[in-house]
Amino acid sequence: MATARSFVRNVLCLAALTINPPAHAGTANVELGTTGTPAGFDELARARENLVDIYFGGRKVGEALVITKPGSLQFKSARDVLEKIPELIPSPELTSILTAELPTNDDAVCRAGNAGNCGVITPDVVGIIYDADRFRVDVFANPKFLKVFSEEGQGFLPVPNAPLSLTSSVGLALSGSLGQSSVQSSRPDRRRPPQCAPSRELIHGHWSWPRDR
Repeated sequence: MATARSFVRNVLCLAALTINPPAHAGTANVELGTTGTPAGFDELARARENLVDIYFGGRKVGEALVITKPGSLQFKSARDVLEKIPELIPSPELTSILTAELPTNDDAVCRAGNAGNCGVITPDVVGIIYDADRFRVDVFANPKFLKVFSEEGQGFLPVPNAPLSLTSSVGLALSGSLGQSSVQSSRPDRRRPPQCAPSRELIHGHWSWPRDR
């Protein structure tokens, strides 16, 4: 009798488990997650065409059209950029990098919070810092891709070939007073400062004499 009751109890328990499965069984495979651009942000993620100022060595060298996306920038004409920076040595490697999408290095843009540790990068070949707020692109290149210019300036003017020259001027100074019956003048001076320049030298003279009445 006890054996029969135990058998019936086991059958009823098994039936109950089969009819009422765990509540979480139907949701065990639900994945919570999304991919892609969130709704309403598509406009910010799309590519844009902008006209930017090109700087090299801290000076503006021109302007260029670029395609910008979040985190990257691409020049529409790499050849145009190279022509604006004659200090760069044209090479296939340089042209290839300037043609492709370049990282904007936004973290290197000088702002209030990073003053003194910004505005410079050291690329292996060439790179940029793009300031989207000011539409400014600073170009940086590895020194091995820069031309070496020799300083040809002269410290002095060339030796003139002109013959002897002479300049002179004459001046007259008068002083006096106006009385009731006559006009008096005193100490009229005559001055003649001649200048004589034989080739590179300059001779300067000054003489004057007073004349009293």
